[in-house]
Amino acid sequence: MPRPRRRRWVPWALGAYGVAALVVLVSPLSPDAIVNAVHGVVHDGLGLDFVRPGWIELGLNIVLFAPVGLFGALLFGPWWGIAMGVALSGAAELVQLVLPAREPSLRDLLANIIGTAVGVGVAWLFLRRDARSSTNRRPADVDA
Repeated sequence: MPRPRRRRWVPWALGAYGVAALVVLVSPLSPDAIVNAVHGVVHDGLGLDFVRPGWIELGLNIVLFAPVGLFGALLFGPWWGIAMGVALSGAAELVQLVLPAREPSLRDLLANIIGTAVGVGVAWLFLRRDARSSTNRRPADVDA
């Protein structure tokens, strides 16, 4: 059974995301520099004084891994999407053991898995909407 036309873009999006995530992972730019830059925008630019850098880092990890869950679930199903996120998150944290200026953490691992679950949830909403729209379609009336 061929994939629905609207999902043919998913493998390409997953590949593009993978390249972008790899660049972020192995970039010599310190994660603290990214967190501090975003914190500056949120704290100084938006005036949200209560937002702390740790919250920014948590949010960025969630956002970074949401596409894994989304694209993985759309391509292979929700459990495979979760499995991909857990495996990739674990691999990313292991790679950080050998990268200078990087430090693996359980908090990052959990945030990445939460991001994956968010992505799977969004995929579920898409799939549910598609299922509803296909059941609401009526076949054309055929004259007998």
